[in-house]
Amino acid sequence: MSSDVAAAFEAEFTPEQQTEIGVGLALFHGFSKVLIALGCEPSEMDTVELPTPGAS
Repeated sequence: MSSDVAAAFEAEFTPEQQTEIGVGLALFHGFSKVLIALGCEPSEMDTVELPTPGAS
């Protein structure tokens, strides 16, 4: 995040709101990873397999 964007974010949201946004994003990201790992993704969702960096 650039310093301009960080400054705008800090000016717009209180520290409590920033924490709530961060926790919400982390939960969303975490649950989406769990759904993919369990094979519960929607059938119409495109999937892309990327090789592990450094793997031969």
